[in-house]
Amino acid sequence: MRSADAIRLILEEQRRSQRSLALELGLTPQALDQRLKSKTMKVETLCQTADQLGYTVVLVPKGDGEAIEIEG
Repeated sequence: MRSADAIRLILEEQRRSQRSLALELGLTPQALDQRLKSKTMKVETLCQTADQLGYTVVLVPKGDGEAIEIEG
């Protein structure tokens, strides 16, 4: 799943609009829309957006190992 798709899914689950998230992040709705339409998203941007939605970005190893939480 792309990061933008995950963000849209969380917004849907929380019954929130992209506009409200954009304003909370200090962005215009158009700027957030562009970030979500982009093929790539900076890790820092993903972490900040996830944090605003009440989530944390975590890297989980495919095999054995400990998960790593990423802070934006």
